[in-house]
Amino acid sequence: IVLKLREDCADFATPHRIRSIVENYSNFVSFPVMIGEDRVNKVEAIWRKKKNDVTDEEYNEFYKFSAKAYDEPRYRMHFNADSPIELNALLFVPTENTELWGMGQMEPGVSLYCKNVLIDDKPEGLLPEWLRFLRGVIDSADIPLNISRESMQDSSLVRKLNRVVTKRFLKFLDGEAKDNADKYREFYAKFSRFLKEGVVTDFDHREGLAKLLRFESSMTDPGTLTGFEDYLTRAKDGQDKIYYLAGTDRASVEAGPYLEALKARGLEVIYFLDSIDEYLLQHLREFDGKSLVSAASSEVELSDDASVETPGEPLGDEAMTALCEFLTTELGERVEKVAPGKRLVSSPAAVLAPAHGMSAQMRQMLQAMNPGEPLPPQKVELELNPRHGLVHALAAAREGNPELAKLAAAQLLDNALLAA
Repeated sequence: IVLKLREDCADFATPHRIRSIVENYSNFVSFPVMIGEDRVNKVEAIWRKKKNDVTDEEYNEFYKFSAKAYDEPRYRMHFNADSPIELNALLFVPTENTELWGMGQMEPGVSLYCKNVLIDDKPEGLLPEWLRFLRGVIDSADIPLNISRESMQDSSLVRKLNRVVTKRFLKFLDGEAKDNADKYREFYAKFSRFLKEGVVTDFDHREGLAKLLRFESSMTDPGTLTGFEDYLTRAKDGQDKIYYLAGTDRASVEAGPYLEALKARGLEVIYFLDSIDEYLLQHLREFDGKSLVSAASSEVELSDDASVETPGEPLGDEAMTALCEFLTTELGERVEKVAPGKRLVSSPAAVLAPAHGMSAQMRQMLQAMNPGEPLPPQKVELELNPRHGLVHALAAAREGNPELAKLAAAQLLDNALLAA
């Protein structure tokens, strides 16, 4: 075959230009490509080899070559499949997440090949956006060599590749998390934001991603992480809800009034302490058929439990009703409802987010995103502890010292809002 070049394309005949083209597109073809007496394509397509035939050193060298990296890979996944599509894949998780360094969003780093020939080094839609931290190669003999970038985005074969590889990688991570929890914890500390992004944006893989989430809880020591599957092994018989609280840190969450009744009943509460967890929870509504419910929500319903020690005698029904009516009138637009409840043990009162209202943390996030725009006021539900001495005293002041009762009512709500 003789190729003739136009005069304005003479640089395509220079050894340097030919070498760069061969190295980019044909580095892994199985037969030698020579320029003069020098072989250009010296790197092997190790993704088409059996795993037992590739050494750790060869894997690491290939990772550094393909990802243009200097670190060692944190994880590697090497697999092949014949159905529902023929493919060979070699994927790496880097040691570091450069997005944490403020270097901008990472670009996808998994190249698409067909029988060792490069189709696209940055194919759109090959993998979900949240997997942009992966590096490596996917090679499928089913992809036509002449596929264009435009048709590739609409290709059912590429969508099938996306599903197969993503599902396989989630299964791989789940296995790693169970086999080596310490190593997975190190990975999670660096890359959890990608998994949470996937929960928000990737409905098809939400359940698999949720299995990989880790968090502290009321039954773990500070710094010790657990997951949803472990949570459910500790759940009470018949428990159909997963309880959680969101906050800035563990100390502030545990200082609030919302844990009291749940802990007293032996119910575990998950702590979501990452700044983006509130956004995550807007999309993750259940796990394994169990609905996720905030312990600070009015949706929490607790039954009477004789084993729960609640100090003090409850205020009488008539006095309690009169106090709730007084507070509803006095606090006006600030509250949607005032009622006694069962969740409080040592606290006099707590504010609850209405069933379809935003939590305090979600409002803070929206305020940070729109600093110049005040958020619309949100009414809260005020729950009272009918056994608390302050509630008894407030009921007495309502009749004996109304002015003091009004001041105390406003203070009671302010303190509850601060605790929230």
